[in-house]
Amino acid sequence: MENDYLQAAAVFGSAFGAAAFAGLATLLRFARRLSKLAVVSAMLNAGFLGLAIALIWYQNYRKAENVYGLIGICVLAGMGGSTLTDLAISLLSGAGIKVTIVHERDLGDHTDEHDHS
Repeated sequence: MENDYLQAAAVFGSAFGAAAFAGLATLLRFARRLSKLAVVSAMLNAGFLGLAIALIWYQNYRKAENVYGLIGICVLAGMGGSTLTDLAISLLSGAGIKVTIVHERDLGDHTDEHDHS
């Protein structure tokens, strides 16, 4: 029984990690500007998408003894994770829902970078 839990944890960890790195690879391929926030965001977005797929389909693939196929699907999902998010935002915007993403640093008072007084 404990072995089943360890195997499931290994599959879920692998799904998250593989999808996260696939998301990073996609970001590195297509991004014009890189920032720490963009890298972390891409990896988390893709990783959690891969993890969600693994959580949903784990029982089906475990019974078929094709866990590697499940990890492969998670990698493909990680590569398209940001595209899927952009599509969802576009669909919501088309339905009359306004989606705005604002970072905290954009909300505060801006001071001159060169002013060190």
